[in-house]
Amino acid sequence: MKKIGYTIFVSLLIWSCGGGGGNDTPPPPPPVQNTAPTIPSLVYPTDNLLCIDNTQTFQWNASTDAEGNAITYNIQVATDLNFTQIIHDLNESTTSRTISMEKGTAYYWRVKATDSKSASSNYSTIFNLYTEGE
Repeated sequence: MKKIGYTIFVSLLIWSCGGGGGNDTPPPPPPVQNTAPTIPSLVYPTDNLLCIDNTQTFQWNASTDAEGNAITYNIQVATDLNFTQIIHDLNESTTSRTISMEKGTAYYWRVKATDSKSASSNYSTIFNLYTEGE
């Protein structure tokens, strides 16, 4: 009887110290939340600029992305402040774009940034410019 008790005791001791034998890999980390890039700031043409030439190079400061994703920019040029009459709606991977416009017209422009995971910033402030007439 002592032998059976001793055998059960040793068996329980070995079994309880044997490690779980299950899956010892830690759970995967939670996915990183993708955040939108910063809002670009407009550089040129400056607000309320009278442009002598109707072909202008629009420039803005680069946005940053917290996750380091690639950024593209959407530039919109319209003839109204509400952007219901959009003349140019262009995507650019750099921070400038040359655009031709009609002479003697008021234009409004803005830019937003979108990262490679499709998160977009809000549009920048709106600048307006005027092209000189004939």
